[in-house]
Amino acid sequence: MSEERRRVLSGADILRANDRIVGEIEVPEWGGTVLLRRLSSRQIEQWDEFARQIRDPDTDLGPLDGLALMFAQMACDEQGEPLFTGADLEKLKDKAAEIMRTVVDRGAELNNIELTPDVTGDDRDTPGTSKTLQERAESKEGVNGGPEGND
Repeated sequence: MSEERRRVLSGADILRANDRIVGEIEVPEWGGTVLLRRLSSRQIEQWDEFARQIRDPDTDLGPLDGLALMFAQMACDEQGEPLFTGADLEKLKDKAAEIMRTVVDRGAELNNIELTPDVTGDDRDTPGTSKTLQERAESKEGVNGGPEGND
């Protein structure tokens, strides 16, 4: 019986490894798939600081700022490079929050981080609020609340 040899990684191997892309989510309302990347330790630290600022009543930042930032940090191309920059954050706040929240929720799950409603504006657990994309797909509803294809 031959003994399998394990490969011991060097520091250079670890730094070279592309460990950023972790998943994807189909977004039919946007006509395709969004790739999501693993956040770096630095990005998680920046996010924690940003979340503290959002919670501070003396700032002009709100939950949509948090949602836009987290979406911008997670959405990536096939090489794991971000699709958006800080300059895009205001434009992202004009996108459908329900769809962005669903994408961010998937990214948070893949990154093993917990996002709280006070920093991403997610109130779906409150009675009368919107459904997730998954719930809409299962009930054959579109984003506008009616049957898909009826705008």
